[in-house]
Amino acid sequence: MLLPNIPLAYALTIRHSTAQGALRTAPPYRAVRLAAIALARHQFTGYDAMLQQGYDRDAARFFVQEDMCMQLQEWGLTIAPNEFENIDGDTNDTPQ
Repeated sequence: MLLPNIPLAYALTIRHSTAQGALRTAPPYRAVRLAAIALARHQFTGYDAMLQQGYDRDAARFFVQEDMCMQLQEWGLTIAPNEFENIDGDTNDTPQ
């Protein structure tokens, strides 16, 4: 199981996200993984506030990486630091 400890409400949000945009055509494992990353980034970090304050996307992602990884680990998903070089888990960067 990819996210064994995730609460149902967040699992449903991720499921909905995987049916949207580019994630629709991604392999299911990758789509769930990217949707979980985006959810953790937007809901459990200061990422959106940093964007609103004028940080560029890459800088904001750098600063929230640790908090995001801790949330993903709580859900049972581990991300290796080098994976961030090739991950784009957002379909857009507008605050939700």
